[in-house]
Amino acid sequence: MTQTDWTSLGKPTATIKLGPTVAQNTDGRLEVFTVGTDGTLWYIWQTIQDRLWSNWDPLTKPPNTNVLVVPGVGKNADGRLEVFTVGSDGALWHIWQTAPGQGAWFNWFSSGQPTASIANAQFPPSVAQNTDGRLEVFTVGSDGALWHIWQTTPNGTWSNWASLGLPKAASITSPPTVEKNKDGHLELLVSGHDGALWHIWQTVPGNGWGNWASLGTPPNIVINSSPYVSENADGRLEAFANGSDGALWHCWQVSPGGLWGGPPVTASATVIISPVSHLLSDNFIITAVTGKPNPADRQVQARILSATSGTGQSTVTSTGSLPGTRATGPLTFENTALSSITISGTVLTGASGVPVSFNGPFTVPASPSASVTVTGFAVNVGAAGNIGALDIDGPCCATGITVKNGAFSGGQDPQAHAVVEQADIDAATNQVVAMLEPGTLSALQKQVLPNEAVVLNTLQCPSTSNLTRDHNAGDHAGSVTVSGTITCTEEVYDQQAALTMAANLLEAEALKDFGPNYALTGNIVTGVTQVIPGSGGTVNLVVSAEGAWVYQFSDAAKRDLANHIAQMSKQDATNYLLTQPGVSSAQIELSSGNTLPADPANIMIVIKLVAFAPPQR
Repeated sequence: MTQTDWTSLGKPTATIKLGPTVAQNTDGRLEVFTVGTDGTLWYIWQTIQDRLWSNWDPLTKPPNTNVLVVPGVGKNADGRLEVFTVGSDGALWHIWQTAPGQGAWFNWFSSGQPTASIANAQFPPSVAQNTDGRLEVFTVGSDGALWHIWQTTPNGTWSNWASLGLPKAASITSPPTVEKNKDGHLELLVSGHDGALWHIWQTVPGNGWGNWASLGTPPNIVINSSPYVSENADGRLEAFANGSDGALWHCWQVSPGGLWGGPPVTASATVIISPVSHLLSDNFIITAVTGKPNPADRQVQARILSATSGTGQSTVTSTGSLPGTRATGPLTFENTALSSITISGTVLTGASGVPVSFNGPFTVPASPSASVTVTGFAVNVGAAGNIGALDIDGPCCATGITVKNGAFSGGQDPQAHAVVEQADIDAATNQVVAMLEPGTLSALQKQVLPNEAVVLNTLQCPSTSNLTRDHNAGDHAGSVTVSGTITCTEEVYDQQAALTMAANLLEAEALKDFGPNYALTGNIVTGVTQVIPGSGGTVNLVVSAEGAWVYQFSDAAKRDLANHIAQMSKQDATNYLLTQPGVSSAQIELSSGNTLPADPANIMIVIKLVAFAPPQR
């Protein structure tokens, strides 16, 4: 094989602070992770398998914290990489690919920390995949014990932290190293402060852990490094560690998944019991009331929220118009003839040229000094018809008839935007509401507490208004102004209290149906499925609740079972166990032969974890 030259992959914007961690994507491309001096997780990846590499890219850092340790990387059941590290807040943080081998990553997520905090920030977390694809993470707490947390379903949510204890009379001085045995059960090794190598393992693949056991030390030598474990071709694990003499030491399993360094000296049995479990679900009617709620009546609190705006104002130009009018005035007709004369209506034009008319016929008596005065009117609408007196002064209409006018008045031109219409008031009102509504709704929303939910379709905005106008419809004015405040209301209810009440009701139902020997596993999943507004602010809620209850075996009960099946054949012990309360199925593994040990102390009773997939909401 020809050795290649070293090639630099460069560095992130921040200088590399900690050693790298490498993982392989589902398509075979490698991906490298490290931590920069800026406390950020950086990564770089092959763009083509076995060949080209990308540029460095940040995965940022957890919110309000820095990355402190070398990251651990695991591969989910669906092939997505997931990276784990410890933050400066002492919590375990992880981030994962959105799809196998793809560049996009989800946001950081915290799994919190054990009851004993993750004190040894220099110890990176160790990650392993169980036989069913579930990831499991291990770290060391401030109590010197080993703690672990695991996915409850492949690619799914995570359990709470649990302690695996610590080696007898020895605290852990190295980060844990974990490897999978040939049959799939995980085995974990650490160094102890006594200089020995210690290990602990799953009693069955993916479930249940045994007790700590020491692998001892090399002759007259103490181990002073973290152990490293790998699998031989035949499936046997082999561990390597540095000794105080400066040499590399190793030890190995004598058979795949078996003891280290020799055959078993004591017969043992492992009994794996699957407990009886029940999935329980129900729907509960819970009422939200605006008065004082009575929990005994399944009532929770409801509130009518109210927010009033500041003062707003809007002015709208009037859209109504005033029609034009004709000018009117007196026309006096004089008759100088010796006989009366009848005059029909006609159009007269005086010195101003403004046409004027009158209504006829009428008769002017004969002279002497006979005259008739009638009302004349301008032919055209407008102020131009307001002619002065004697604008018309002369003969008219027939021989002997003269006419003259008095002053005409009342003529007016048409006026646009002169009358307030109701539509103008409505438009100004709508503008004020549109101006004030966003801020009022925002103020209303800020009143909703984290434990509350809004009752849909109860928003009224505005519910009331204190708006005034400076003109009424029909007023002669060029504009109308509307000003004032609006008030918006909405109803909310204590959703968290309703969900908690439903969970408590389901627990009471489980106790009644299953009895006190059953305990809830995981969490009760609750949800509001219907919200039905009633009268007077009352809201009826339909709340669903679902959970799983598993039969519990106390330590005394497990000892009692071990005492009963000691020295039984494997088949007889299995038959006996299946008759016991709470046992759904039983599996027995013997170190040798077909008979259980006579000493119950060598019979380990393991209660299998019952996992339920959470319902989809």
